[in-house]
Amino acid sequence: MSQTASEPAREVDRSSDGSAASDAGSAAAALARAEERLRVLHSLRVEARLQPGFEAHYVGFVRALRERLHPRGIPDVRTVLVDGRLRFQVDLGDRLGCDVFYGYYDERFEASLFADLLDPGAAVFDVGANFGYYSVVCADAVGPSGRVHAFEPDPAAFALLTANAAANGLADRLHAHPVAIGASDGTVSYHLAEEAAFSGLTSTGRSATRGVVEVAMRSLDSLAAEHAVDQVDALKIDVEGHEAAVLRGARTLLQRSPDPLIMLEVTGKNLTDDARAALTAELAALFEGGYHGLLPDLTQPDGLCVVSSSTRAAGLTSANLFLVRAGGTRERRLCAALGARVSSATPVLDARAVDADRRALTLFTGLDPALVGAALRDKADAEGRADALDALVRELQAEIERLRVERAALRAEVRRLGSTPVGLALRAARRVARLLRGRG
Repeated sequence: MSQTASEPAREVDRSSDGSAASDAGSAAAALARAEERLRVLHSLRVEARLQPGFEAHYVGFVRALRERLHPRGIPDVRTVLVDGRLRFQVDLGDRLGCDVFYGYYDERFEASLFADLLDPGAAVFDVGANFGYYSVVCADAVGPSGRVHAFEPDPAAFALLTANAAANGLADRLHAHPVAIGASDGTVSYHLAEEAAFSGLTSTGRSATRGVVEVAMRSLDSLAAEHAVDQVDALKIDVEGHEAAVLRGARTLLQRSPDPLIMLEVTGKNLTDDARAALTAELAALFEGGYHGLLPDLTQPDGLCVVSSSTRAAGLTSANLFLVRAGGTRERRLCAALGARVSSATPVLDARAVDADRRALTLFTGLDPALVGAALRDKADAEGRADALDALVRELQAEIERLRVERAALRAEVRRLGSTPVGLALRAARRVARLLRGRG
């Protein structure tokens, strides 16, 4: 009796397990399809950049769409293969990590160019390493006899950095340091953002802050002495507006390095007036010492735009600026590498091919309409809030200007009244009253 009663129960359990497995399989398949379509959307960002005024809108749409699957600030670590051989763990809750996962990295061109200029055995410093994209690419380029020192104070990003060094078999030459880099040694408060790419010594305001921690700060001069690094061959700096302090703390190292390559992120949104002035001063010292700036620009015949003054360099809106000694070997190699890229540049996608086979239309209609609709609503809501805020700012500015005009008019009227007989009499009466109070 008990045996027959238990058989249907086991049968029901198997059916339930099968249904759950089937549901999980369907969900996984749907997720895989959505991720593949997002990957294609990201590949079209290259084309979007060729359309003036279109890229920002396209990027906003794609990010709003993918954040339905991967919300910002929610850790979701995945592994992705880059260039068919380098393996990276990235956080899909971070915009930068999510970009790399879906095959688009805004700095891939600069990173490959930077690595191409490295010789076997070179010494490289990566300041602001994040999850280690530059560090891993450079460690791969310098070979077993080279050394890459990577600096990243954000604990979440540092964990990915060390994992990526190990995953690519580079831990013997890629040395990760959980410290902030500045002008001197000490301890400093470090603002941890929900997206590690925006963490920094001050809040960038570009990602919600998840906390403030005390971290060790070191200068590159001090670290170079500690690790017996006589000269640096390549230095990459990306520290969210605090680049001047890094350069100030590396003066001795750079002076004894015969022909270093420096790549410096300059972004206006990260620079206060004081930070820009400090960066201008540090760059001026480098320029006076024989350096100048070069910007990759594939619209130029030789692929380069020369930045000849520190003021212009510090005033760049958003760029990775290469600093080299004028006439040095690094400059010649940089020019040659960019020249080769210019000569081999071809369009990534022929627009006529898209029109012919309707791939673009299929791409968009193949997405989940509800997901697309939600992303578009998110984008529209954000744009609506931005427009409303902009209108409010304009209203407040107009009100401030009106009050300034009224204040000036009132001051003029007070001065006019003060010069009339009545005004003069009133001032005399006030003086007499003050004298009487003083005697009393």
